Amino acid sequence: MDWLEVTVPSEPGQIDALQDRLLCLNVSGLVVNDEAVVQDFIENGKKYWDYIDEDFLRSVQGVCNVQFYLEDSPAGRSELERIKSALNRQMTVRTVRNEDWENNWKQYYVPVEIGRRLVVVPEWLTVEGTDRTQLRL
Repeated sequence: MDWLEVTVPSEPGQIDALQDRLLCLNVSGLVVNDEAVVQDFIENGKKYWDYIDEDFLRSVQGVCNVQFYLEDSPAGRSELERIKSALNRQMTVRTVRNEDWENNWKQYYVPVEIGRRLVVVPEWLTVEGTDRTQLRL
């Protein structure tokens, strides 16, 4: 199944009100993208990080929006029209394929050799031609 990714822009400082309005419209599963939250984490969460990628910082610069997902179906599109009408705000909608988020994370997991005798292998991969003991996770 495909999904509609709906992005509703907000002004800094007004994102909580937008979230509340969406929740009142029975929209759940909200994703909040707010540069202020990232900046707060950078300033106050230094014990949790030792490096922040410059490309990431550029990607969140000026970002302040709320995202949510609806089924890409007649019912989902009808729900989208109801929300658009109630909010009376600009929003962007794009189609996201289910497998985009269902399986793409797997590309970052590869077999890891530990010591001289062990290799940790993701369960969906096959490692051949090794005499190492395979630990499948």
